[in-house]
Amino acid sequence: MSLWRGLGRRRRQLGKAWRVLTQARLRRGLCWGVAATVEHQALLAGLAVSTVVDVGANRGQFALLARALWPQAFIHAYEPEAAAAMVFERLMAEEPRVRLTRIAVGAEAGCATLLVSECSDNSSLLPVTERQLHFGRGAGFSHGQEVSVARLDALLRPEDIIAPALLKLDIQGGELQALQGAGPLLARFAHILAEVSFVSLYQGQALAGDIVAFLHGQGFRLAGMGRAERDGAGVCVQTDFLFVRAV
Repeated sequence: MSLWRGLGRRRRQLGKAWRVLTQARLRRGLCWGVAATVEHQALLAGLAVSTVVDVGANRGQFALLARALWPQAFIHAYEPEAAAAMVFERLMAEEPRVRLTRIAVGAEAGCATLLVSECSDNSSLLPVTERQLHFGRGAGFSHGQEVSVARLDALLRPEDIIAPALLKLDIQGGELQALQGAGPLLARFAHILAEVSFVSLYQGQALAGDIVAFLHGQGFRLAGMGRAERDGAGVCVQTDFLFVRAV
């Protein structure tokens, strides 16, 4: 990691910590070692949302932010990694509007080996590339975990998705497969927030252009993006794209 990238990451971490500490709804996550994804706050704050579908919920980082932004919304969360899911369940134990299912979401139902990373939020059904090992903090392999995989349209009924609804996807290279597994449910969403990569961080992953093209074909348009993550050479590696249903 370059000196400037290291300093930039440290500055962002301190800024994030301050924002979490100064918001009571987010601060409680720190008791479980969970920092809410406040980096999405500006991008999402103006949206009206009644249902959140959180694919790749990890330890509850995004769910914490969603509870703060939309306290009346129902959250359907999906996370296959056992240790992360346990933290999520403890964090949200007293939240009746939040439901977690321990499962991976993909294009086809079945079983797979989850490649759990040293830092669990880098875990994926896809092997990491050499580039991700240099770019992602704690991206190295820790152990394999057998998990069930399901299509999103098998996990949710249309009536579970109360409008307006947001679909959030952060599953380390598997975002397109999850979208393909949503089938006709995609028509129920007004907004989609997806992590996208511009270079291959996981073997066989779809890149940003593939996801934009797929969602354009499903009636969505790109409406905004989060802060770009860059590597030590200044190359834009990944970000979050916000899509809205075209009218």
